[in-house]
Amino acid sequence: TVTVTQGIKILWGLPDNLDLSYEARDSTFIITSNIDWTISDDADWLTVSPTSGGGDDTITAIFIANTSTSSRVATITIYGPGINTQYVTVTQSGSVSVPSLYDLKVTIYPNPVKDNLLIKLNDATLTDFSISLVDVSGRCIIQRNFEQIDLDEEETLDLSILKSGLYFLVMRSEKGSRVYKIIKE
Repeated sequence: TVTVTQGIKILWGLPDNLDLSYEARDSTFIITSNIDWTISDDADWLTVSPTSGGGDDTITAIFIANTSTSSRVATITIYGPGINTQYVTVTQSGSVSVPSLYDLKVTIYPNPVKDNLLIKLNDATLTDFSISLVDVSGRCIIQRNFEQIDLDEEETLDLSILKSGLYFLVMRSEKGSRVYKIIKE
């Protein structure tokens, strides 16, 4: 009687595809294996560690931030002798470009204003944005803060209770500030 035992080769690791945001991040993955393996990547913005091992292990993939507005693609390759090579396609989206307030088309009307002042920044999404109305002595009369705002729609400031005179509309974002003269009738 002869007993034959056949070894089973297992290598299981990362998912087939990874879709990432533009931000820098680390991810960990588990490799389940009963054979020696190697892992590599083909991009300078991606680092995989460790690059080889035997048996089960935890893999750390480090992705640096994508400062380009275009997405980018890389491949992680996992190889073990006697099994099919596994490929993981990594797609990292491009960064979101935050416009400067000076690059935006700003519409403020009516000016002079009697009651409601309408503000529109066409096709803009801004983060950490604020609108302030300041009198000539520098005192803030109205303050509105937004963590994120899509100003493709109009923002309205009710100025009906203010005295007639000169005011300054101050808009601030993470990319700068702008000041506009407003005349209240």
